[in-house]
Amino acid sequence: MTGANTIRRYIVQTATHRFLTTAGQWTDTIENAAAFSSFTAMLRICREHRLKNVEILMQRSGGESEVRIPLRC
Repeated sequence: MTGANTIRRYIVQTATHRFLTTAGQWTDTIENAAAFSSFTAMLRICREHRLKNVEILMQRSGGESEVRIPLRC
C-alpha cells in the first residue's frame, strides 16, 4: 500500500480516547501516538504493558476513514 491507501494502526484507551506513545505513555494527539506496523506488535505491547480497556484504531492516511476494534490481551 502506498500514498492515500496506507493504513496506520494505533492503540487507544476506550474511555479517554487517548493514544499510546512509543514511550508507553498516553497522549491526546494522534501525531504523538505510536503507529504499529502489525497486529502482532500491538498484541505484544498490549501484553507487556498489561493494557486494559483499549482498542485498535485503524486509520487510512489523511484520516478520511477509520475502524475501531476492541483489543483484549
